[in-house]
Amino acid sequence: MTFSSHASLRALLLGAIGCQAASSDGPAEPSCTDPTPVLLESGAASGFVKCADGAINRVASAAFEPVNTGEACHGDEGTGGCLTDADCAAGPHGRCIHFPDVFAASCGCEYACATDEDCGAGTVCLPPELSQRATRPRCVAARCMGGADCASGECGLSDNFDGCRTTTELVCRDSTRDACRSDGDCESVGAGYTCDLGYDGKAFGCVLWGCEPGRPLLVAGTPRVAPTVRRADWRPVTPPSEAS
Repeated sequence: MTFSSHASLRALLLGAIGCQAASSDGPAEPSCTDPTPVLLESGAASGFVKCADGAINRVASAAFEPVNTGEACHGDEGTGGCLTDADCAAGPHGRCIHFPDVFAASCGCEYACATDEDCGAGTVCLPPELSQRATRPRCVAARCMGGADCASGECGLSDNFDGCRTTTELVCRDSTRDACRSDGDCESVGAGYTCDLGYDGKAFGCVLWGCEPGRPLLVAGTPRVAPTVRRADWRPVTPPSEAS
């Protein structure tokens, strides 16, 4: 992901994440140093900051355009739960989206959000700029909504694509358990590792793709499959006809 910053917002956000020395009976001092605001493509605030070490934290709520840039359902997919946007009325800002597949495409409803108020309990509205493969602001799981909810003063973002799906969640950082703070901390572990919630969901760690789709391998969008070969063992056996 690529992030942009705006220095004029830094002073405000420093206060928002509590970057002052902590008292002996207060929360621990946050490890986020020199935070810079993460901006949307429009230049508006996202409510997140990027620390000097690359960690991404949520510091405030923000409002987003509830637009889904995903491809609309064609209407001829044959499978799925919708045909038009009008079929997607289970929540706000619904769209009927086309999902490509090697063998059979389908359609399904996706719902965008404009603010946290569009989301249920335990979730917040996250802009697509902060999540892999996202085409809309969407509600994601949140164990914290900002640094004030965390003993560490940091509400961190975990956004992990495991090869099949993207899992996104906000969780309090904890230096006594976390093995990393950003993807850069995982470079020494091996290629492809990212710093996200571990598979047990308890702490940040260096994780690697753990899911391999069962469909053919795609290389540059082209499926790699075995060549067609003439064989006799798959041919149906047809008994000879007897002359009458």
